[in-house]
Amino acid sequence: MKSNVDEYDEEHSKATHLEEESSMNKEHNMEEFDSEEDKAIPSCRCNVTADLQHGNEIETSDGSKFWIPKVEDDVKPIVGSVFQSLDNAIEMYANYAQKGGFTIRRSTQKTKRDGSVILKYILCSKAGVVENKRQQNMRFQRTGCKACAKFKVIPGTSTFRLYSFEDKHNHALIRKEDTNLTRTKREFEASKHCDKLAHDAYSVVDYCIGKLSDDKEKLALFVKKIQDLKNEVETGFLNQPAHKKEDDVKGSFIGISKPEVVETPSPIGIRNEGCSSEKRLEGSNEKVVTESSKFDRMCKRCWKTTGHDSRNCPLKNVTE
Repeated sequence: MKSNVDEYDEEHSKATHLEEESSMNKEHNMEEFDSEEDKAIPSCRCNVTADLQHGNEIETSDGSKFWIPKVEDDVKPIVGSVFQSLDNAIEMYANYAQKGGFTIRRSTQKTKRDGSVILKYILCSKAGVVENKRQQNMRFQRTGCKACAKFKVIPGTSTFRLYSFEDKHNHALIRKEDTNLTRTKREFEASKHCDKLAHDAYSVVDYCIGKLSDDKEKLALFVKKIQDLKNEVETGFLNQPAHKKEDDVKGSFIGISKPEVVETPSPIGIRNEGCSSEKRLEGSNEKVVTESSKFDRMCKRCWKTTGHDSRNCPLKNVTE
């Protein structure tokens, strides 16, 4: 017969064995669950780094990285959104790009026979690859970025709908403090400034017309001044060469005007075409090296070991 101690040891060993099997089954089930989850969503296992300046930098399981702009929800494009015109759609995406830290460019479009656009692609400025090897060394590089927004017209209307949107970039985004330097931002600010000036000009003219509407003589004088100003504008812009306008714009931008006449000194040591001598020109450094490599020889006129001979001896003219 087994003692109580032996029975206790057997029961304890059985319980321990059951616990080990249970734990092994749990680990096996967890491994199967992880493998199924990896197969279902392979991109979920990634490291996400939130950066307020660059957006969200995401590293996938295979080591590749991509960046997603970090913007407010009301700025981010939503697939299915409808816009009254294509310009409004492009303005929306340009605003998103400005706040997201990248620049855009227009790409593929489809038109009808009458020229109206029915399909438009707006891409990241780094989309595509450089085919010309001469352009590979330029500062701005294309990385084959796939981020884009695609719009198409709603049949029977003039409105456009966003039907495709990709927000993943394969390059780092522009920092928030540097977004004002982008071309999109500069063009947008310049356009806003011009619109404001044009609005101010219209307001001034409308105000003057309203004040002078009851005075025929003053109104006629005002119209004459406006006509003279118009003639000055037309004369100044139409008669001025195109390159002159460009030079004036550049000069006003950098604060230096282009001189009318540029004087350049004649180069020293130049040899004209057709010179009889076929010996190439030597630089000053090369001449010094050539002279220093010569050996001293005895002059037959002054009988001294120097760097000259009887033909160019200083005593030649004296003796003669």
